[in-house]
Amino acid sequence: MSDSEFLFAVNGEGGPLLCMDAQAASEWRGAQDGSSDYSELCARFDADPDADVVAVRLAGLRCIAWEMRGAGTADVFIGDDGVIRVVRAWLADARTELLGELAKMRPIVAKPTGEIDVPSGALVILWSPESGLAARIERAERFRVVPETSIAESAFVLRVSSGTYTCLDERVAIGESEARRLALARRSLA
Repeated sequence: MSDSEFLFAVNGEGGPLLCMDAQAASEWRGAQDGSSDYSELCARFDADPDADVVAVRLAGLRCIAWEMRGAGTADVFIGDDGVIRVVRAWLADARTELLGELAKMRPIVAKPTGEIDVPSGALVILWSPESGLAARIERAERFRVVPETSIAESAFVLRVSSGTYTCLDERVAIGESEARRLALARRSLA
């Protein structure tokens, strides 16, 4: 498998992460200002307790909500192959190199979960109670943290190639360390 570069870590206090185009993010209010977006998303997960991924449509674009399975951090990597991997790891020891290994290794399980549309080339990854209103990126930036969130570093915008991304819910393990991953691979235009 290709090598992976760490980009950033997204914080969450429980509940899914949402992956979407910046245009779609402008319609997402999460749990902010009395919005029901977050509670309606949680109800969809509650309706199927085995669901790890729920498809969402915002601004006419396909988006993905991915359950992290508890409060914590999901680390975002990009591989030499251009695949973006959101990694939620449970490490057996404090060796930080394990996280990078879990990010780049071949999955034990890889379940297709849908597609997301990123026509703007700005992919937003946010903890779903947050609002996506401030999710913007400047041309010169590779990625940036979204300001004014309820918890620090709970939303990011990443510059990517515009297009449609196939999503895979993956599982990996090294000894007693394991991780769930959401892999986002740009679909070939061929």
